[in-house]
Amino acid sequence: MLQVLRYYDLTNEPTGIFIISYKRYVNQFAQQSILIFVLILLAATMIMISLLGNWFSKTILIPVRNISNNMQNIAENPSKLEPIEKIYSGVLGDMVTSFNTMNIALSKHGQTLREYKELTDNLDTGIFWLNNDFKVILYNPSFLKIMEMEEKQLLHQNLRKLMGLDEKQFIKSYKTPLTFSNLKIFPNNKIKYVALNIRAVKHDASIKFFGSIIDVTKETIKSEERKSLELELIKSNKLADIGKRIEGIVHNINSPLNTVLGYAQLLKKDMKDNTDIDRIIEAGRNIAQTVKGLLTKVKQSNISIDRPIDINEMIAQELEFCKHNLFFKHYVTLTTDFKENLPNVTASYGDLSLCVANIINNAIQAMKDCVQKELTIRTYVKKKMVFVEITDTGEGIPEYNLQKIFETYFSTKTGKTGAGFGLEVDITKSIIEKYNGKIEVDSKLDFGTTFKLILPQTKG
Repeated sequence: MLQVLRYYDLTNEPTGIFIISYKRYVNQFAQQSILIFVLILLAATMIMISLLGNWFSKTILIPVRNISNNMQNIAENPSKLEPIEKIYSGVLGDMVTSFNTMNIALSKHGQTLREYKELTDNLDTGIFWLNNDFKVILYNPSFLKIMEMEEKQLLHQNLRKLMGLDEKQFIKSYKTPLTFSNLKIFPNNKIKYVALNIRAVKHDASIKFFGSIIDVTKETIKSEERKSLELELIKSNKLADIGKRIEGIVHNINSPLNTVLGYAQLLKKDMKDNTDIDRIIEAGRNIAQTVKGLLTKVKQSNISIDRPIDINEMIAQELEFCKHNLFFKHYVTLTTDFKENLPNVTASYGDLSLCVANIINNAIQAMKDCVQKELTIRTYVKKKMVFVEITDTGEGIPEYNLQKIFETYFSTKTGKTGAGFGLEVDITKSIIEKYNGKIEVDSKLDFGTTFKLILPQTKG
């Protein structure tokens, strides 16, 4: 390598030139030294960075990742809370301690929630929450059961509409609790009675409604049946009093009637060709027969003890009284098929006569607006059970009402005809079952109905 040196005088003119020669390897050595130094410096830096990264990963990143994974596990499965082992110090140790404290608190809170859920899920009382539009947003299984609905049907439904209540009643619940002790509802077209309570609860900046509902159907029916029984007892006492009075009146009629018949028969001897006297005697005998039948029925009904009863004879007597019903007498065609030597049935005469009378009277009423008016009564024995089969050609009962006619207060009676089945059928069923029997019904709309009273025959 060459280096040129120039020298100048005062006038800036060149005075001399020197050329100096250097060997090239001296500069190359310096460059190599610098390069090696840089490489050593870079290697040292990389080693330091790797060591620092490893340290940072072990002391900061991995613990933070563990905490993050545990928090993710809690989010996905809140019921499974596991503490982190405390192997760190400093800020990370404090973080792990705080996390484990939070875990313990969440675990206790979750346990409390599960206990409350288990408690509410096993209550017979329905529990529910409504939003400010009275729509169902939360409930327990009992509420679902009482309402007889599926979850998808019930959620977000307006409870006021489900209960069939007036909107004004629900608006009052903003200020005062809404309470119904015996509310009638119709889930799935069934009749139910519930005790309902709803009250407003402030929640953050809005208002929600908390409610409870209890099924009191059985209690209500029992209460109504008890009231019905009390009314029936009152009626029975009145009827017994009327029966005694009728018996006295009948006795008072019987004496003068016998006198009239006696004088009519004496007159007939002197006036043998007088047909008017024949009519008087015939009418008198008919009245005497009616009076005798009435006296027999009153006496039989007053005997409340259970005893063997001839069903055929009892039905014949009830049909005799039906003849005083002008519609039955003039329009209904009666057919009877009584089994001879029918076994007796042990019961109270008054109870069974009431049952037969109820079914016959209902059958007569059911035929009032029908073209065909035929009443058929059969008695027979099957498997040591006595059957009384009463068939009419009346309006019939729809299939969906066949089982309901045995419910208390259910009736198929219409305003036009008054025909149907009300409390009488329920009472009849109760009486028949009292004597270990049963009642069956078969009906076809517009074709007629058949009732079967089935009772065990007298043993022996």
